Amino acid sequence: MSEQAVDVAGMAQILHVSTGTVYRKAVLGEIPGFKIGNRWRFYPSVVKAHQSKVPDPWAYSPASRAARRRTA
Repeated sequence: MSEQAVDVAGMAQILHVSTGTVYRKAVLGEIPGFKIGNRWRFYPSVVKAHQSKVPDPWAYSPASRAARRRTA
């Protein structure tokens, strides 16, 4: 992939949201990203493609899956 990965601040500018929102969405798995050390990185084209997908109304959200794991 020849695209440059961007950090949280760069992704926040691209999505027109706050850096806190980007962190929250990354931790919950709502946007695809990866960590290098303790820093999040994102490929803008992958995030945009992920956001344009039609969600499955019957699928569990990443947050509910995490809650199920904590209670199990």
